[in-house]
Amino acid sequence: MSGVRVKEHEQLRVMDSWNFNAIQCNKVKSVPPCPVTVPLSAYKALVVEEDKAVHLVIRFTQLLCNSTHPMTVYEKCHIERGHDITTITIRQKLLQPIYRVQLSKSLNRIWYTFNNVDACAFVLRRRNPVLRLLFANFQKFSNINHSCPFTDYLIVDRFAISDIQVARLPILAGEYALLTAWQLNGVDAAYTNVFVIYS
Repeated sequence: MSGVRVKEHEQLRVMDSWNFNAIQCNKVKSVPPCPVTVPLSAYKALVVEEDKAVHLVIRFTQLLCNSTHPMTVYEKCHIERGHDITTITIRQKLLQPIYRVQLSKSLNRIWYTFNNVDACAFVLRRRNPVLRLLFANFQKFSNINHSCPFTDYLIVDRFAISDIQVARLPILAGEYALLTAWQLNGVDAAYTNVFVIYS
């Protein structure tokens, strides 16, 4: 955690806790007097200590890209590791226009799989909630901002996952894998596998 972040909902939760303790304290008329106000410095101290105790980070550990058909080739497929962040970059060259894209995916440890998703239709309507969540996170790092046809390149540039956004989800610490297989124009053409650790 960099700096001190005091979120409104955390302040309210801390205040609720203090108020509850104050009510219970008043009932038993304890000495010394019960707390009734919480200074901002106390908010910050409590939030910081809580955040240190529960804040987890997510990091990419491995990235595998493989082309299984000559219509496409991966020019880049790597992880960049910084001091406190990891990013992935994928540059996939398309050697012919792509009019149909079918996607099969699995998320291990979450036990979620889906097969033959029409990726072209999804970009237009975004009805699959899991895909919608994944797409919303990486869209701003990618040139995949329209439906089919796709030409020239598909690019994901220095994509990083937000620890704060992941912390809002009911995900346990551990290792995860996102395994994808791609059909382009009806032909099995590529797969991309992403491995992360959340700890």
